[in-house]
Amino acid sequence: MSDTAGYRFDPYPMEKQGALNQKRAFERILANVDIRIFYNAMFYRGLMVNLSEKGMFIRTSQSFPSEAVLPVVINSGEEILTVLARVKWIKKTGDYQDGIGVEIMSPSKGFMEFISSIKAVT
Repeated sequence: MSDTAGYRFDPYPMEKQGALNQKRAFERILANVDIRIFYNAMFYRGLMVNLSEKGMFIRTSQSFPSEAVLPVVINSGEEILTVLARVKWIKKTGDYQDGIGVEIMSPSKGFMEFISSIKAVT
């Protein structure tokens, strides 16, 4: 994987997620992006594994309640973006938290441009 402007791109084609994308209104884009989540006056680290115009999966070992609204901070390489995201589902393996699926509540123009920039290089 290459490392460009603070985020890394998965070199594998989207075909490996074909079945997943058939169920979604918006195409998921693979992108490994370090992010920060603000919750209860603390910042937590996470890794955005994929995203779309309306959601993303964030790999994190931190537990967040279902339906919690979280500010997610993203370094796009050009600017720091903050989007509000609602926890829609939680992925666990046994007793361990693997990550969260979130819905983007109001995607900003900057966030949409960030998605376009990732699409352009994948």
